[in-house]
Amino acid sequence: MEKNDNIQKNDKLTDEKLEEMGKIEFDLNGDISDFLKPDRVRQQSLAGFDDDYTDIVDYIVRCTYKIWDEHNIGLIYSHYQHRSRAHMPDGLVYGREKVVQATAAAQNAFPDFQLVVDDVVWRGNDVDGFDTSMPSTALGTNTGWSFFGAPTGKKICRRGIANCFSVENRIVEEWVVHDDVTVVNQLGLDLDEVIDDLIARGYCDDGDKEPAASERVHGEETPAPLPPAPKDEHDVEGLIRRTYAEVFNWRMIGKVDAYYDEQYRHLGCRNLDYFGHAEYKKFLLSWLSMFPDAEIIIEDIYWNGDAKRGYRASTRWKLVGTHLGNGIYGAPTGARIEVMGITNHLIRGGQFIEALDVYTDLEIAVRVERARRKKAAKLAD
Repeated sequence: MEKNDNIQKNDKLTDEKLEEMGKIEFDLNGDISDFLKPDRVRQQSLAGFDDDYTDIVDYIVRCTYKIWDEHNIGLIYSHYQHRSRAHMPDGLVYGREKVVQATAAAQNAFPDFQLVVDDVVWRGNDVDGFDTSMPSTALGTNTGWSFFGAPTGKKICRRGIANCFSVENRIVEEWVVHDDVTVVNQLGLDLDEVIDDLIARGYCDDGDKEPAASERVHGEETPAPLPPAPKDEHDVEGLIRRTYAEVFNWRMIGKVDAYYDEQYRHLGCRNLDYFGHAEYKKFLLSWLSMFPDAEIIIEDIYWNGDAKRGYRASTRWKLVGTHLGNGIYGAPTGARIEVMGITNHLIRGGQFIEALDVYTDLEIAVRVERARRKKAAKLAD
């Protein structure tokens, strides 16, 4: 185990507990067999958690493995609070029974489903609760009926991130994003036809409600004042907040050169990866072209690591904007959209080295197309 610098002091925590917390990290070079060894010794205070879990990283990795890879769906009853809240791409799912149902349906669609955990970033303690961010790769063969329809026999390899808040062995709240457009493509389905079907089924139908307009600028004013520049290479939160505000909200795209390594790698939705400054700038500009008033709002940040090995940080964010430009979502519709996203960064030497960036891509496409059809219907009247 290696030192974790992201520790928050609480008066109820002893120095011994704080020392335990600082030693727990996901081993990027480890193997799942390391987690499955019998008679492992507890490494961290976990009041209220099942006895077989050694630390919070072990808890989130192995409960995922038990439920998904070993198909023990019923463990959701002992690992989710009965009134758990899951913020999913299509909206809020309330209560663990809905989680049980959705998990069973997914495993029916992909009976050989595996959810390979790629990393765990965490924060917290057994007094206040634990936050975990778990990037994963989903693998499986579609031999059963799925959310998208009849079996195709095709294999999928899908990126995703799940951020969870857990207390005493139970997940109380989670935020989940998947690269579902990639799943549609890998299943050999036509994306436009899938969107047609989802609209007909009422997926992501918010009725007449629209997200609030972006408040990035008021009238002729400038965007909100920039947060302070990062103090040093250890200031992970300062770097993230300053970069999101300056590069995206202030449209200072040229600052990518300062904040991102020249060989920066950005792993995005639709299995699209961007390398270096030029490609990443083009990616940002494509979003600003489609949503010219877009604003990113950071909702949470936490991290593990140190300066030598690099900091692994999780940033949960929301983007609000109006669809006013051409792009991957088609011709402009004027629809106001709200995007839920999670980005997990590797930071070293005060710069971003790599990121996994997953957001509600399919749901944006559905909402934009629904707005397009409503607009056309009004014009026809």
